[in-house]
Amino acid sequence: RVSFFYRLFGDRLKVVHMHLSHPYEVTDPDEYFPFRFGKEAYEYIASTHQLAFTDSLTQLGNRNAYETDLLELSGRLSEIDSLAMVLFDLNNLKLINDSLGHLAGDQLIRSFAFLLKESMPATAKVTFAVFLPDADNGILERALRDLEDRKEAYNMANTTRLSFAAGHAFFKKGQDHTLSDLIKRADSRLYARKRAM
Repeated sequence: RVSFFYRLFGDRLKVVHMHLSHPYEVTDPDEYFPFRFGKEAYEYIASTHQLAFTDSLTQLGNRNAYETDLLELSGRLSEIDSLAMVLFDLNNLKLINDSLGHLAGDQLIRSFAFLLKESMPATAKVTFAVFLPDADNGILERALRDLEDRKEAYNMANTTRLSFAAGHAFFKKGQDHTLSDLIKRADSRLYARKRAM
């Protein structure tokens, strides 16, 4: 049997521990224990963890992954020299869903997710919000330029055009009290960019 232990963070439950019981401790004579080897149990737990933290459409981190990143980064803000955050929003997604159907919209979301993952540094924590620890302005600009170039190449090869807005901000030590300050600035810049577009 696999036991999951949850903890309440704000108004959301999160898995904080998983325990796999030894078969001889828990199985009755008519029960079947699915794992013969430790490797099978490990792979099952790893795949369960993957499902819990991965968005099935984009294969990027989901909201659980995003909130876990927030908790982890919040716990070590004093140690981080630099932290950038970028928020993204796809343009005209509702129009594409309404005119071409949700399958076309889903494909556009998947394509953007792939381009985003390919263009960000290996150290980035990527959901639809991207955290870049220890990144300066040059690293961030190169990543965003690479994403823009990949988007243009995608649009040259596809009839459904991909367009997005981005808003970024850097954590300001001594001025920002929590990551919420960083998120608010990135969010504000994202929607200013959307309005401008």
